[in-house]
Amino acid sequence: MNNKNVQARAATLSNKGNISTLNIKSKKTIKDREKRRSIVNTEKNEVHSNSDKGSPSKDSGVRKYAGIGPESVAVYCEQSTLEHLSEEVFSGLAEDLSYKLRYIIHDALIKARLSGRNHILSTDIDATFDDLNIEKVYGASATPNWIALGDQNCYYLEKWPNRNVPMYNQLM
Repeated sequence: MNNKNVQARAATLSNKGNISTLNIKSKKTIKDREKRRSIVNTEKNEVHSNSDKGSPSKDSGVRKYAGIGPESVAVYCEQSTLEHLSEEVFSGLAEDLSYKLRYIIHDALIKARLSGRNHILSTDIDATFDDLNIEKVYGASATPNWIALGDQNCYYLEKWPNRNVPMYNQLM
């Protein structure tokens, strides 16, 4: 064999050896990176699980849900001239409203997931309303006529979307 061919083969063999050692080193560094990432991710999860951000905690058996509170129901009742109701009525109405809202949203989410989506569309809500025999409320006009209620910062629509009778005639 030629001296040049021997040198070329020796160079390629030595380069192959270097490449294999580079591959082994890169595999080790990738594994090290993955280990570091998993350690960092678990530390982040521990930090977030200890914070009070309103998300359901997995450690305690109690889940936290968003809903309508008794204070909000009391404000709604006071604005609609139902001022003399007890706190028990407010808490009962708040529980009932929160349950019904969660049920509607859960049913719509099931319909979305059966359709292969992870988010709810208005068609899912419409289908849920059809299943539950809830009358649909078709949107307000493009330029709603808001009427102030007294000196407060409370306004209401002049006409309800599904009705022809103005709302202020019903209040008086």
